[in-house]
Amino acid sequence: MSRHYAALAEVRQPARAIPKALANTLRRIFVGIELSEAVPLPLARVIVAPHFFYFRIIMPTIYQLKSRFQDLLRPLCKRLASAGVTANQVTLVAVALSIAEGLALWVFPGAFWPLILLPVILFVRMGLNAIDGMLAREHDQKSDLGAILNELGDVLSDAALYLPFAALPFFPGELVVGLVVLAIIGEMTGVIAVQIGASRRYDGPFGKSDRAALFGLCGVLVAFGLTAELFFAILMGLGVLLSAITIWNRAKNALGELETQ
Repeated sequence: MSRHYAALAEVRQPARAIPKALANTLRRIFVGIELSEAVPLPLARVIVAPHFFYFRIIMPTIYQLKSRFQDLLRPLCKRLASAGVTANQVTLVAVALSIAEGLALWVFPGAFWPLILLPVILFVRMGLNAIDGMLAREHDQKSDLGAILNELGDVLSDAALYLPFAALPFFPGELVVGLVVLAIIGEMTGVIAVQIGASRRYDGPFGKSDRAALFGLCGVLVAFGLTAELFFAILMGLGVLLSAITIWNRAKNALGELETQ
């Protein structure tokens, strides 16, 4: 048995259970009730799925929390600027980190550590993206090269981190690829807004941070043994639908912005 298939065989084992700490965290996020013992995976599926849909559809896009996140990172950003760190360097570190994690997911499909580390990598990437933006805006480091690196870095990182899920046998490969393609189109739509005289559009409901939340959750669930094909098909299908709506919203709001000028 090859290394790839050995890793996948390990993921398919049904006897896993989500540890109590993780289960309680998920319940607090989606339900608000703590558990007294570890949750078997079939029950975890029932708990997580409907509340995840409610949380992601009803609640505003994660991007709207960006300003609060930036406030937390601003002291670190000031120290980095004082140390001579540039926005472009931070951008390149974020891209390199994403590609390294993507390679780990691709080379070791279904392996526990690359999957469980995915949410951590995504969170660090989000922090680095916020820092490079603050360095550019607040410390006079804006540049044409920085704008190119920022936009290309985002789509390259998304593709590197999310396309490996298409190699998992219980993931709908077509939907994963479609979601990544729509994500690229969505970011392109936001950039095209600048070309026609509007501002860079970041409208939701499914932007970069929301994609990170979706795939980060998938990484954790797969790491702990969830291999339900229908469950992941629904999640990816929902991501595709929301990505298409995001493209529409960005194009519509860019045009609407021009009409009000």
